[in-house]
Amino acid sequence: MPFDWKQYLSFADELSKRSEEAALRSAVSRAYYAAFCTARNHLRVKGEQIPDSEQTHKVVWESFQRRGKTYAAVYQNGVRLRSRRRQADYEDEIKDLSNLVTEALRDAKNVFHWLDKAIAQDSST
Repeated sequence: MPFDWKQYLSFADELSKRSEEAALRSAVSRAYYAAFCTARNHLRVKGEQIPDSEQTHKVVWESFQRRGKTYAAVYQNGVRLRSRRRQADYEDEIKDLSNLVTEALRDAKNVFHWLDKAIAQDSST
């Protein structure tokens, strides 16, 4: 049975309640990968070829940009979330880490919301 990537979002929520910087940074990263892997798998189900390369993340998010208004919301939240994940994973110092975590969780939840909405629209047409 395939892994349910939404479990990463639940784990990110748990990590966000802790005070250690590593936990908070990990919350951002897990939130990103919950959204990214779910979005990637959605595209695969739709028959889109996703390269397994350093461009994978860019290709996934940009694929949503071209698919209409609802999918564009997936793109917008995904791109913001990717930027936040990069900050959490690579920056030595982060000002207002708790805000970064809050925004990352919001963006990830929005990706799931807009994906669900797009799937519902697709199935009604």
